Amino acid sequence: MKNCTMLLALVAMVVLAAGAPAPAGIIDLSGQTVTADGEQNGFDKEFAFDNDASTRWVSGYLPNNEYQAGTHSRWIYVDLGESYYIDKVRIDMEAAAPEDYTLSVYDGDTAPDPDTDFSSWTTIATITGRSDEGGAYNNTTWDETFDFLLDTHTSHTGTVATSDVSGSAPGRWIMLHSTKGVGISDGLSLFDMEVTGTVPVVPEPSTLALAAVGLLGLIGFGRRRKR
Repeated sequence: MKNCTMLLALVAMVVLAAGAPAPAGIIDLSGQTVTADGEQNGFDKEFAFDNDASTRWVSGYLPNNEYQAGTHSRWIYVDLGESYYIDKVRIDMEAAAPEDYTLSVYDGDTAPDPDTDFSSWTTIATITGRSDEGGAYNNTTWDETFDFLLDTHTSHTGTVATSDVSGSAPGRWIMLHSTKGVGISDGLSLFDMEVTGTVPVVPEPSTLALAAVGLLGLIGFGRRRKR
């Protein structure tokens, strides 16, 4: 019985070790594929992920605040390079920031178009009622911080009516999607976005084979004991 228990424990450790997520830390998003609903000259979409707070992306917008409240749809998403569980997201916004927005992930080789297939994305955070206090967003290093390990959201400038944070889904792509502007303009402007993630590990075939051999040995041992 003692040998049986030891063998079972060994197999369990092998399987658990094989499936344990690997820590990744801050993901380097500079140079990764970025897609946005539009961009203005000199404010390229890649600037939102270049690790440089002096550059920024600015989306397309209608002149003179002509958008209708509730119809504001501005989005930007980036390829993380591989699938991650999102641990933390920090956002540095300019005055053209969203009042209502979501963070979403998609786990696949090619991300779907948010305008035609938004339902395929998995929402991991929803912010409603974001308002600007004093007209200045960029007076801290990070205006918004999402900690998905603690399920918390911190707004460093302004107020938030509703915050729903849940980072349970893995994804290769992450998107900021604004559905309502703060009223300063109908555009969206992002200095930088920092993403921290953990790589979900799939057991390698050799590891699975080792676990299977251990289980077969355990079964054989049990049969011999019965005889």
